[in-house]
Amino acid sequence: MTDVRPASTAASHVPGRRLRAGIVVLLAGTVLFGLGQVVHGPEVSPADLDAFVTAMTTQRLAFAHTLLAVAVMLLAVGTASLYALLSSSRAERVALGAFLSTLTGAALVVFGLGAATLAYPDVAAAHVDAPAIIGAVLDGSTRALAVVFAGAALLAIGGVLVAISVWRSDRMARSRGVPYALTVPLVLATETAPTWVKYLVAVIVTSATAWLAVASWRLVPGREPA
Repeated sequence: MTDVRPASTAASHVPGRRLRAGIVVLLAGTVLFGLGQVVHGPEVSPADLDAFVTAMTTQRLAFAHTLLAVAVMLLAVGTASLYALLSSSRAERVALGAFLSTLTGAALVVFGLGAATLAYPDVAAAHVDAPAIIGAVLDGSTRALAVVFAGAALLAIGGVLVAISVWRSDRMARSRGVPYALTVPLVLATETAPTWVKYLVAVIVTSATAWLAVASWRLVPGREPA
């Protein structure tokens, strides 16, 4: 099936420039998401405490967390545009679920990343000055990271729901959303991978989102579908 179906009636009530801006924001969010993973580098296990503490106290990690926090917020905004484009179709409820799941997941990721980043200096100080309590301090950081992974799981569910909504909507080719559904699981699966793998993953997830974004752009009212 080709991308030739008209945009939904509901989307026609949203200015085209806002819908296009949302699509661009979705793509930008994915780019930053991949870049944040590259900057973060391979995950260091707490089993190697010295390496773990060193990794946690670098400016690079704080910058990576900032990129990731901004990225997931942009993904939530971009998914809102997808919902607007797919509303009033057979997939309206699924598209709404995709938006709500992505929004909730983004909020959890931002909260968890912030809490973990704020806890890292305490972990470093305890490692040097009070090693007897390092376990308790690390426990707080671990709980914050658990919130991050819970949010990431919701982002992954949101991606799957996006793919289902595209598949059911008949607004664009069904396969357009499938690669997008694999982006977050792919990133999570390569958490401990070498940096070069993370570069490759960043290219893959950006390409997957771009493929969906191009089809979504063509649905914006006022543009002739290609």
